[in-house]
Amino acid sequence: MNFTLIIVGLTIAYFLFEESGGIMSLGSSLIDRMADAIQAFEGWQPGVSLSWKNNNPGNIKYFGGEKWQGQEGVDSRGFVIFNSYNAGRRALIVSLTNAATGKSGVYSPSDTLEDFFKKYAPSNDNNDPIKYARFVANRLGVPVDSQIGTFV
Repeated sequence: MNFTLIIVGLTIAYFLFEESGGIMSLGSSLIDRMADAIQAFEGWQPGVSLSWKNNNPGNIKYFGGEKWQGQEGVDSRGFVIFNSYNAGRRALIVSLTNAATGKSGVYSPSDTLEDFFKKYAPSNDNNDPIKYARFVANRLGVPVDSQIGTFV
């Protein structure tokens, strides 16, 4: 009886995961939801997208120094390759949490979403940080000038 309930539960969870395009939030905090929005903006698509192939839902780049937990390598464009989705998702959550709490050498809790994405996805790397910030703000239901320090 209990085994049947477990199988049914896992089947439902798998269906919901597939229906979400492979995006399953790990929580309901603004940081978790910001990670979901970044993953969506980065084009996470199972079997198709670069972020999926690298198990890197935030398309985090490697700039040298200490490696991320679960980092297996770096692709030809400088994106970290993780050994699992969970390792890549954890790195994204850690990165966002560090940015929002002042534990980052790049970001500040007083950065607005626009400020954050000008650094996270700069235009000189073929990104549109303003479009990115608006997308994430819309997904979070917050103004684009919200400070990331308010998300923790």
